[in-house]
Amino acid sequence: MQPNILTRRLNVKAGELLNEHGIEYTVKRTRSGSFISLARKAV
Repeated sequence: MQPNILTRRLNVKAGELLNEHGIEYTVKRTRSGSFISLARKAV
């Protein structure tokens, strides 16, 4: 899967991931590229 397709799908599903599964999705953009972080929130 291409990185831009993965990012696009994660952006659309970010709210669903957080509400249903407790997974927070964040993106940090730098000059050299992007960093995707997935973190599971304690329930």
